Amino acid sequence: FLVTNTGNVTINGLTIVDAQLDLPGATCASTTLAMGASTTCTGVHTITQAEVDAGVVNNTATATGTPASGGTVTSAPD
Repeated sequence: FLVTNTGNVTINGLTIVDAQLDLPGATCASTTLAMGASTTCTGVHTITQAEVDAGVVNNTATATGTPASGGTVTSAPD
């Protein structure tokens, strides 16, 4: 996953939310993103026999983090 902070504040505690990832989930090179910064996150999904039989794997994920002002920001699914 390539995650880019397109906002105007630094984001901390970056995580990837993807229900199809094997545990422990995605690991990001950086969990803090300044304005305009990007990082790469990686995760593993083991293909199931049902996915092989269907010939396709459909998947979406979101990136979530916390700005300094508090709260949570979440990307659109992609």
